[in-house]
Amino acid sequence: GYEEAQNMVSEVIKDIELKKKQLFAASQNLFKFREDQANLISDISGTLSTTRNLNATINKLKAERQKQKELLYDAEFNIQQMERRVAQAKGDKTLEEVKKSQKEIDELQATLDDLKSKHHGLDKANKQLVDELRTLDRNIVKVKDERANLETQIRELELENEMAVSDLEKIKKRKEDTLVQ
Repeated sequence: GYEEAQNMVSEVIKDIELKKKQLFAASQNLFKFREDQANLISDISGTLSTTRNLNATINKLKAERQKQKELLYDAEFNIQQMERRVAQAKGDKTLEEVKKSQKEIDELQATLDDLKSKHHGLDKANKQLVDELRTLDRNIVKVKDERANLETQIRELELENEMAVSDLEKIKKRKEDTLVQ
């Protein structure tokens, strides 16, 4: 009778305390999952920003490389012209013509040497741009891989979150059922 009812009340109170503790633990888990989700979303945003910056740098480097190619082409064209003029100037002539031709040859040779030097510099700069472009392409692949990993982690956390919320709902339902009885 009375003692049995007292024991049932005691059991229900213990069960309620247990459910409160479980509910509190589930709430803590949910809070942690939401915090992790916010951090991952922030990481993805940063990764997207980095990707945009890398793409802008690549486009800038591609434009610069195109400009270098044009300068290289101009330099090669000028070198060919100078070499033709030097070859023409090396023909047989009178002493006065030879002196005049030699002066012209020396001037053309100096111009040619200057153009070759510029050509070498442009070629070196072009190779550096190609290397930078390769490095940026590798970085973009790395950033895309990181992004994919972060998205996978978010999906996993969202699933865990949904499971925790579901468990929490079940605990609340059991608690309500227990209280109703």
